[in-house]
Amino acid sequence: MSVAKDILDLVSAAPADGEAVAVATVVRAGACGKAKAGARTVIAADGALSGAWPTGDAGAVARAAREALGDGRPRLISLRSARGTQVLVEPMLPRPIVAVAGASPVAVAVCELARRMGFFVVAGAPGADAAAFPEADLVVDGLAPLAEARGDYLVVATQGKGDRAALEAMLRRPARYLALVGPPRRAAALKSALARKGFAPEALDRIRAPAGLDIDAVTPEEIALSIVAEMVALRRRGQRGPGTVPERRSLPDDRQESPT
Repeated sequence: MSVAKDILDLVSAAPADGEAVAVATVVRAGACGKAKAGARTVIAADGALSGAWPTGDAGAVARAAREALGDGRPRLISLRSARGTQVLVEPMLPRPIVAVAGASPVAVAVCELARRMGFFVVAGAPGADAAAFPEADLVVDGLAPLAEARGDYLVVATQGKGDRAALEAMLRRPARYLALVGPPRRAAALKSALARKGFAPEALDRIRAPAGLDIDAVTPEEIALSIVAEMVALRRRGQRGPGTVPERRSLPDDRQESPT
């Protein structure tokens, strides 16, 4: 991790580069006289500090930073070696990336809502449709660059226009979440075709279809809401105590055919 001249530059740059960091701030100076309230430093995921730490006991601060980055929660610690100095350690996590394939109304709605929910949005659509994604952080032309882009969450919303090619490209990538927008009968047909191409059952089991939580969604915006809600549930799992992504019930075959 490079050291910036200004600590705020480093804090803002790291999440954009996909690097998680923590910020340690002295919130209460102890009796040792070395620390001043408001003193700050940035700590990388490996525990390396961006500069000199004024209170000593940098090891304790680094450990707290690693723990905060592990569960996404801030920590307030007291440093005995600094005679009661209190330090707030806050994780600065990178925005999770969602890659959306397709230029359908659902794809557009997913991009808009996902960005509002704090995701970095990469839209993959033909160049002629790029203007449909003003809310996306990045628009790429077609599936080839989209398949190479880094992404934690993948949504195939091609809806009849290159479904198989999009799903095949997404299946070749590791990701926490892979969803296919479309009715169960289409998903079953696509899985069968991909199985004949040699994709293993466990790979095909990664596909969430129908996409999203079961909220009886009908419109593209409602379907997008169900998908983004499922991504948020997965993203935040464990951060507020025990919890799982809700079970999805079996849906009729006409679900997720967004109205025209």
